[in-house]
Amino acid sequence: MKKRVVLLIAMTLVLLPLFSRPQFFLGGGVKWGRLYVNEEDENTLLNNPRYNNGGVEYVADILPYIEFTYVPSVDIGLGITGEAGWGGVLGFNNSLYTYRYGEYGYNFRTDGIFDASVGLRYFTLMDKERYLTFSSALLYNYRRYSLYHPGENGKRADELYGIWDLSPYAFDTLSYHSLSLKLGLMERYEGYYFRVDAELSKDLSDFLSSSFRFSVSASFGFVFTILKENEFMR
Repeated sequence: MKKRVVLLIAMTLVLLPLFSRPQFFLGGGVKWGRLYVNEEDENTLLNNPRYNNGGVEYVADILPYIEFTYVPSVDIGLGITGEAGWGGVLGFNNSLYTYRYGEYGYNFRTDGIFDASVGLRYFTLMDKERYLTFSSALLYNYRRYSLYHPGENGKRADELYGIWDLSPYAFDTLSYHSLSLKLGLMERYEGYYFRVDAELSKDLSDFLSSSFRFSVSASFGFVFTILKENEFMR
């Protein structure tokens, strides 16, 4: 039964472009997010001297990324989407004080974040004159935080610039397989688009816990549409 469903979906995606216009969205953007950790992840962070300061409520991060969406039929507006990016930690919050970028040497080298998603995106045209479109997406997401752990040999290499001595290289890793829901607004022009999104992610292995990640993002890119003879983009 599962094989038949997969085969039917694949045949639909292949045949739809023969009868209607497909669209391709290719672009990139930046996400700003907060990971609200569960008790297990908080204990991991508290064992890291860079994060051990009276508890950890959330970890804030910034994530540049690229994205691609394929819509087989513009009349249906449902397509396959994927995105991937690499970013870094901005700081963390313990409800008393937020440590901002630079105070403990947070950067793309010491605290890296890899993020990749794939799923379905749906577009609904709201304003034909301005091409204002409502966008929603349901995604499977994998996210990995690699946070530098200085250990006994870790030290501040330069108090002025806040650079950490990264010898030896030791990292705490937080990995998540998540289900994400994205809602956004997109303004599309003939050859390009601009979109803002809000995203909520829940860890699939601990779905009922209080841990979650919330992010907002802005992306910009190009739209490619295959037009038939005497047909205009809409």
